[in-house]
Amino acid sequence: MANEFDLGLNIASIEAELPDPVITLTGSGGLTASETAEIPLLALTAYGRSWQGERVVNVSDVGITGYGIPVSSGGNYTDSSGQEWICDELIVNENGTGKIINRIASVELDGVINKVTGYVPDRPIVTVSLKNCKSYSTQQIADIYCNCFEAASASLIYNGNVGAAINQTSLWLNIDNTISDVESANLWLNDNPITVIYPLAASTETELTAEQLAALQPLINKYEAFTAYFMSAQDGTPTPENPVEIVSAADLHRVSVAIESVGDNGSVNVNTYGKNLINIDSEYYHANKGYVLNFIPIILELGKTYTFSFVPNKSISNAAQIILRNAAGNAVINSGSLSFVANEQIVFTFVVDENVADLAFYVNASDITLLNIQLEKSDTVTKYEPYKSTTAKITTALPLRGIPVSSGGNYTDSDGQEWICDTLEHNYGEPAQVVKRIKYGKAEPYYDLKGGNAIAVEYIYDGTDENGQNKLAGYRHYIGEYGKTSTYLTAYWANVYNCFYKIEYDLDGNITSETAVEPYTASPYLQSIHELVGEWTLNHGSLMIQTVLPAYVLPGRVTAEYISTTGALLTADSDVAYVSKPESVLLTTEETEALNGLSGFTGSTTVYNDSTAEMTVKLLREDFEMQYIHWIKESQSFVCEKSGKYKIICVGGGSSGGIGAAGAAETLQAVGTTTSFGNIISADGGEKSRALMPTLQIGDGALVGGQSGYDGINYGSTAHVMAYESAVHFSSSGGSSSVMWGTGHGYGAGGGARGYSDDLAAAGGRCGKVESTIVDLEENQTVACTIGGGGVLVLSDENVLEYLKNYVDPETASASGMGEKISACVSNGADGVIVIQYLGL
Repeated sequence: MANEFDLGLNIASIEAELPDPVITLTGSGGLTASETAEIPLLALTAYGRSWQGERVVNVSDVGITGYGIPVSSGGNYTDSSGQEWICDELIVNENGTGKIINRIASVELDGVINKVTGYVPDRPIVTVSLKNCKSYSTQQIADIYCNCFEAASASLIYNGNVGAAINQTSLWLNIDNTISDVESANLWLNDNPITVIYPLAASTETELTAEQLAALQPLINKYEAFTAYFMSAQDGTPTPENPVEIVSAADLHRVSVAIESVGDNGSVNVNTYGKNLINIDSEYYHANKGYVLNFIPIILELGKTYTFSFVPNKSISNAAQIILRNAAGNAVINSGSLSFVANEQIVFTFVVDENVADLAFYVNASDITLLNIQLEKSDTVTKYEPYKSTTAKITTALPLRGIPVSSGGNYTDSDGQEWICDTLEHNYGEPAQVVKRIKYGKAEPYYDLKGGNAIAVEYIYDGTDENGQNKLAGYRHYIGEYGKTSTYLTAYWANVYNCFYKIEYDLDGNITSETAVEPYTASPYLQSIHELVGEWTLNHGSLMIQTVLPAYVLPGRVTAEYISTTGALLTADSDVAYVSKPESVLLTTEETEALNGLSGFTGSTTVYNDSTAEMTVKLLREDFEMQYIHWIKESQSFVCEKSGKYKIICVGGGSSGGIGAAGAAETLQAVGTTTSFGNIISADGGEKSRALMPTLQIGDGALVGGQSGYDGINYGSTAHVMAYESAVHFSSSGGSSSVMWGTGHGYGAGGGARGYSDDLAAAGGRCGKVESTIVDLEENQTVACTIGGGGVLVLSDENVLEYLKNYVDPETASASGMGEKISACVSNGADGVIVIQYLGL
C-alpha cells in the first residue's frame, strides 16, 4: 500500500477486528464526543441538503414602488411573524392585467417647490394640509414614518416636543422650538428636506399601464399571478442631523422561491475542537475596557449547557462581566459583576436559550493577568486544557444538494426525514471524494402522450353486441404523422418523463401488457416528442382526436423527485434540483491532506462545519490502546509474539545536510538507504535536495534545517550554525541543536553547511520515504528487519575541488582542507525506523 495518505489506522480492519473502538456521531451542529483519543478522524461524511428561503422579492427594480406601515390593528396584511401592516398592493392577474392599490401616501417638503403652508400662532409649530389623510386625534401618535423626526402625538408637539405629528388631517412639525413661521420653516427645509409617509383615509386604485406590465414581464413569466405587499422600515432613530432613509420592499406570495444548498457560498469548512472552545492569542488587552474577549462561538448550541472558567492572579471585587449577545447586540446572558480571589478558579455556567452572535468578557482592571481561560460544553468544570483545533476547507464539487423523499433515500436526518443527497466522503488514508446525486437546471417542455391524452386514438369496432351497441375491437394510438399506426391491438405511448412503452389490449380495451422500450429503436413510429406537429381533424372515419396536453419535466429520464422554484407545478422557466445518476468527483490532493489533518483530541472532541450540513463522524476512543509492539531502530530479526493483524510502517534513512552552488545540477550530500520489513514492505532512503534551502543569518553564522517529513512520523531534524572564517570558504564548527528547530520524532534529514562565498549555500537534507501496510502475522513468525542508515557526508579535498571547478570558479578553485571542514559542519541524516503496531485478532 504505497500511499502517502495511508499512515493512520485502517478503519475497516479496526471495525471488523476489534471490539467497539470507534465512536460514531451523526447529526447537525457541533457534534461532541467524550472519551476520545488524539488521533486523526477515522471517517467523515457530510450530507448535502437543498431548501427554499423566505418568499421575499423586491420589485422596485422594475420602477414600481410602494409603502407599508406597521400598525397594531386594522391592517390589510399580516406578515409571517404576526405583525399587521397597512400596505400598498401590487396585483398581477392571470389574464395579464394588474393594478396598484395605494393605502399609503408620501409628502416631500423641500422649502422651495414643496413648502409648509401654515403655523400654529404662538407655538413653534408649522403645518401642511395632507390630501386624503386618515384622521388622528390630538392624543394619538399617528402611523407615520419621517426621515428627520420621530412620530409624536399632536398634543406633545403643541406642548413643545420636537417631532412630527398628524392633527386631524394636517401634518404638524416642531422643528427646533425656534421656528414658528412659514418663511423661516421653508428656509430651514431648504437645507433639511423632509419626507413623511402616512395612511390614506380611502385607498385608491390605478390600473397598470402597458409600459408597467412590460417592465413586470420577467416577474410575470416567472410567477404568473401574484400579489406584492409593500412594507417600509427605518434603521435607526431619525434626527435632522442624522436623517434615516425610509426603505420599502415587497413581500410576494404564491411566487417562485430560489433553491439554496449546502456550500452555495463556495466552501465547506470542517473544524475539530478540543474541550476548550476559546481561541485566545497573547494580544487581547484593550486600554479602555481591560481584558476583552470577542469571538463568534460557532459551536454554541441552543439548549446546551456550557461553563466559562478562569484563574486570576489578583483579588478584586466586582471586576468582570461575561456577556453573550445576539445579532442585534443585545445581551441574552449576563453574568453580572464577578469578584476575584487570587489564584482561585472563577466559574460561570449558562444554558444557551437564544441564538448567540458573540461573547464578550470584560475585566475592569488593567493590572491583572488572567490564567487558564476556558469555555467548554459541560455543566461541570474539568481540568484546564489549552485551545486545540484543526481545519479543512473544501471547495471542489460544491454545492452539496439534497432532495427530501418519502423513501429510498441515502440518508435519514435527525428529524427522521429521508434524503437523496450529495455526500462529501472521506476515510482516513484514502483519497476523498464528493458523490453527486442531484443535478440542477431548467425544466424542459415535452408533450404528454400518456393514456387517453394521446394525439389521436382510433377506436376500432367489430360489429355490434346483443344490445345493438358497437363492439369495441381495439385501439390504435397515432404518434406523429397520420397513417403511421401500430399493429392491430398494439400501440405505443410516451409518458411525461420521455419514457416509451409498448402496450397491448384485449378485445374489451383493457391493457394486457406494457413493456418499456428504448426510443427510436423498437419501432419506426417512436419519433422524437419534439416533432409532434400537424393539424388533426375528425374526418378520418372512426378516428377520434384528443387534445395533446403539454407538460414540463426535468431533463432526461429522471424520477419524480425534485425541488422546483415554483413548487410542485413545473413551468418552462422553473429552476429544478432533481435526482440523477451518481457521479464521483475526487477532491484535490491538498483537500485530502487537509481532511487527513482533522484530529480528535484527548478527552473531548467537537466536530463542526459552517455550512449547515449534517455529518457522520468516526473517532477513536481514548481507552482503546494502540499497542506499539516494537519500534525497531537497528537491523535485526523480529519474532512475532502473537497471531493477528499488524500495521507495519517503514521509514527510510534521511539524507545528510550538504552544500551546493546556485544553478548546480547536484549538491554535495550523502543519501539515505532503504528500510525493509522482510520482503513485505520497504521504504527508500532520502535523496539529494532538488533545490537549495534558504539560509537564515544569525550573527556571523548561518543555519538551515532538514526537510519536514510526513504526517507525524518523519519530521525535519537538527539545524546547524556555522561561523564565518574570513580566510576560507567553509566553516567546520557545528552549532547547538537545542536552540534550533526541534527534531520531531527524529527521522528527518540533517541540516546543511553555508559557505563564506554567496555562491555557495546550505542544502537541507531530505527525509526518507514512508510506506505502510496491514498484514496478518503468525505467532513465532520471524521477519528480517533492515534499518536504512542516514546519510553521512565524508568528502575529500578532491571531491570539493572537482565540484568548485564545475559549479563555482574553475580558475581560482582551491580546496585545501575543505573536504574535512564541509563534512564536519553538516549534520548526518537520521536513520530509518520500523513501527510494528498490533491491531487485533
